[in-house]
Amino acid sequence: MVKESAKCCLVVLWILFIYASGMFFFTRGFFLSKTALETKSSNPHRQFCPESRSQRYDKLVLLIVDALRFDYVDYDENLNATAPAYRNKLSILKKLLDDKTNNALLYRFVADAPTLTVQGLKGLTTGTLPSYVNAGANFGASRVVEDSWLYQLTSSGCRRGKATFLGDNTWMSLFGDYFHRQMPVASFSIDDYLTVDDSIVENLYTELSRFDWDVIIAHFLGVDHAGHKEGIDSGAMAGRLTEFDKIMRNVVSLVDNTTLLVLLGDHGMTEDGMHGSDSPAEVESALFFYSKTIRFSTSNDVVKTIDQIDLVPTISLLLGLPVPFSNLGFIIPEVFVDRDRLSLVNAARFNAQQLDRYLTAYYETAIYGNLLPLDYTRLKDQFHEIEFQYMDSNGNVSDVTKFYRQYEQYAKEVQRIFRRLLTRDLKAIFAGIVLIFVACCVNFSLFWHGSRCLSSVRIRQSFVRATICAALTSLSLSLLLRISVAESLLFGVAAGSGLGFLSLNKKGLRTISFSQVTGTGCLGSIVLLLQCIILFSDSYIHNEDAVVDYAVKTALVVYLFVTIRSQVRRREAARTSIVVISLLTLGILTCSRLASNFRTCRSTLRNPCRDLESWSPPERVRLIISSICVGLAPCVVYGTWRSRSRLSRLQQYVIFSLLFLMSICVCLYWVAAVPDWQNVYFPRTVDALIIVLYLGTTLSPSMSVGGYFVPLLGATWIFLTMMQGDKLAPAMALMAIQTMMIDRVIALICQTSTTRISWIEVVLWSTLSWQYFYFTGHHTALSSLRIQAGYIGLRGDVTPGWKMIVAGGLVAINTYSSQIWFTASLPLIRRKVNPKESDSSSSFTDLAVSYLLCFGIKMLSVCLAVTWFLDHPAGMGTFTPRLLFEFAAVLCVFGTILVSSLLACLSSRQKDASSKSIKAME
Repeated sequence: MVKESAKCCLVVLWILFIYASGMFFFTRGFFLSKTALETKSSNPHRQFCPESRSQRYDKLVLLIVDALRFDYVDYDENLNATAPAYRNKLSILKKLLDDKTNNALLYRFVADAPTLTVQGLKGLTTGTLPSYVNAGANFGASRVVEDSWLYQLTSSGCRRGKATFLGDNTWMSLFGDYFHRQMPVASFSIDDYLTVDDSIVENLYTELSRFDWDVIIAHFLGVDHAGHKEGIDSGAMAGRLTEFDKIMRNVVSLVDNTTLLVLLGDHGMTEDGMHGSDSPAEVESALFFYSKTIRFSTSNDVVKTIDQIDLVPTISLLLGLPVPFSNLGFIIPEVFVDRDRLSLVNAARFNAQQLDRYLTAYYETAIYGNLLPLDYTRLKDQFHEIEFQYMDSNGNVSDVTKFYRQYEQYAKEVQRIFRRLLTRDLKAIFAGIVLIFVACCVNFSLFWHGSRCLSSVRIRQSFVRATICAALTSLSLSLLLRISVAESLLFGVAAGSGLGFLSLNKKGLRTISFSQVTGTGCLGSIVLLLQCIILFSDSYIHNEDAVVDYAVKTALVVYLFVTIRSQVRRREAARTSIVVISLLTLGILTCSRLASNFRTCRSTLRNPCRDLESWSPPERVRLIISSICVGLAPCVVYGTWRSRSRLSRLQQYVIFSLLFLMSICVCLYWVAAVPDWQNVYFPRTVDALIIVLYLGTTLSPSMSVGGYFVPLLGATWIFLTMMQGDKLAPAMALMAIQTMMIDRVIALICQTSTTRISWIEVVLWSTLSWQYFYFTGHHTALSSLRIQAGYIGLRGDVTPGWKMIVAGGLVAINTYSSQIWFTASLPLIRRKVNPKESDSSSSFTDLAVSYLLCFGIKMLSVCLAVTWFLDHPAGMGTFTPRLLFEFAAVLCVFGTILVSSLLACLSSRQKDASSKSIKAME
């Protein structure tokens, strides 16, 4: 039995290896970030910069309010008392725009997705476009190597300025070397929206009164954290905006005549306080300029919309600095027209020259040659044509608007090209799709014939030979095509092992007959196929929660109706059994309907969201209901498991006591207004207890393979419910109840079934995992990530290191609790043809293989859909996040299956050792 368990674990690992290899190649090709050039626009030895002729200001005060939505600053005098709490709080901006018409400017500031802080800060300083591949850097920022206006200010030979920083310590990870004085504050504790802002206020006014600075940067986090914690229409948000209005008034009074004051938001925020995706609420923020003496070209009747990266060349030239080498933005024209008509054209020309230098360097050094020669030649010709016209004018430009528009059109065309090529390696994408397809074929073969088809000695030997040949071939290709040896070897081993198995198992593949397919099997295939097909529609992805809910309910009703009808025709089922199945079906549908009330609105939906509001009764009522849900879990586990267990009464009571203690810790963590140490140690106690349960029940020699399953499943549910929070505990309880009901229905159906694994049940199980993904308030959008879950059980700020890794894992568990739960509870849908049949690792492996097939087929469909819509407007905003969430869900499923396989293998080993010791005693 031990050898069989080890073989089954290896089978699962092999399939996961091929899938993971395909995912690696696809992500490497699709999410390949742009080529980062470390070239600088000027070096420390350069004594003169032509850009200094564009200088307007000696100093800059840059105030960044994290998640400053545009409607926070958009003052509307016609609003009544029923207006949202965040409106009309920044009255100082309205006063400046009215009283200082020519000295104040307001813009609608649009960021590029993903709308995360680190990506925004890089865009605001380097002028480069963000990438989804670097979204994880929001939790562990690394040093910026590309040119920035901060580098040009402090390190170039054009101007040796000094910069001071206050606020969000994320800046230290990105630009810590550039500040001569810095006062950072820990930034990731979203429950605290006062400390960072209060620290800034304590030092900001003192810094403004000093004379040893050229730039002051203050990054406020109170608005962002208040939105995450309480939502935007809350008293906390209104309080933070009112407080910042006072701060802004004081700063305006302290800046001198040679200082430019800039207020901006790095991104926006949804109604429920989230950001990360590309909805208008998330990408739109505010940008405000103020100068006491220098006049702007203003037209405050219409608020213009500008890109976030356009601020970089604007700030650089206003301070007389070279534009950062990798910048893709273009100047904001209204701030350059105060001196003469040529100043705007000169600034635009400096900007265009920088873009031309970057275009040339990028084309010559881009690793994957993603900038097409045709585009490069066309852009170079366009720039040279404008330059020839300018040189012919000998500086006597009569039509300023003409030249400015030409430079602007050139800059926007460069932006368009670079937005398109953020860069994708089509060879790697194709390799990833091929490997995922091969994995699906291998998975299907094992699903159809069972994992026992690998037991043949001939197949095993031939399989090893095919893998070695493929590895040698891939090494040869790497030398010929100059591809990485490691990547070629990985592709060769993965593809060779899969194709080798398929070619050597041709006889088994020929035995596949559609006559073996049942009606319910066809129903399962149709449900899965429809989910795959409609992934090619962005409108489906926006409404995926409703579609998945409908598909689950329809398939479940049809399946149970067909099953009952067939049993009645054969007269194989008792009338009582049919009535029970009907009642359980009604209960399952009722649970789904109740759980659907916990869905939340997707931020990208343009239409009003109906009946998708979060459950929000009075807090005391909510806590009582959630505590009852968690408190009853140990009782349900004990009552379900007691009759099946082979343990002694004492051992049963010990396990029950541990589960009960876990429930108490979770309830205390939710209910009591406890100090900080209890907020840390209650979750840590739950973590420790679940580890004790896993180790104790798995390594117990008196525990059968099936016996350990129920208490571990109960402990897993308690832990996952703690991660979801008290607000979603009823949804988690409904998920567990629905699981138990389906388990009972399958048990009744199994009384007359001769099938070990039912395809429709496996498909429904995988679809249910996505249904409850949405029923726990998640969506396939970065804004739905609950970052606060990363602080459960952690004390203080989550700085880069082991805490960052743990925090990321906790966020993943919170997001994919439903996938983890349904994968862990897979044995519930394993049928026993013979009631006396014992649990075996091979049967679990066959079940895991069929479950992986569902996720593999869907993952292949998502990859094809994303590849098809590479250049579609919805590609980055809709299909790319969907791919990210699909891959992350598959990884969570992989991890859960690996843990389950390992536990099954250990339990089989303990059972085998126990059997041998009993025989020895006899």
